[in-house]
Amino acid sequence: MPSYHPAPPLWLRTVADTWGGIANLAAGPLAAVFLIVVAFNQRMAWRWPVFAVVFTAFLSAFTVFVVRLPDHGKGGEIAVGLKAAAETLWQNAGRFALTLAVVAAAYALLRRQTRTTA
Repeated sequence: MPSYHPAPPLWLRTVADTWGGIANLAAGPLAAVFLIVVAFNQRMAWRWPVFAVVFTAFLSAFTVFVVRLPDHGKGGEIAVGLKAAAETLWQNAGRFALTLAVVAAAYALLRRQTRTTA
């Protein structure tokens, strides 16, 4: 028998939405930057990290992290899934471009750092 739970306060809903948005935007670029750093440390050929970054950017563009708090007797959820719909196509393309831009900047910084220390 489900019990009644009062609605969470507005500030908690705002915090959950904010963290969900941060996870959606930051997970892909952080994973891709991690792959670049590992590839640099392992002195891998350039094609392997490029493949890994493009694959990670593509996958993260369609990954959605959702946080829903319980509300008026309905249960909450934390979910991760893939979403490819016509209405979110431009958003997915933007997230793909954002990930590639962040990785390009990280790669440029790593190249500059290794040149100055060598």
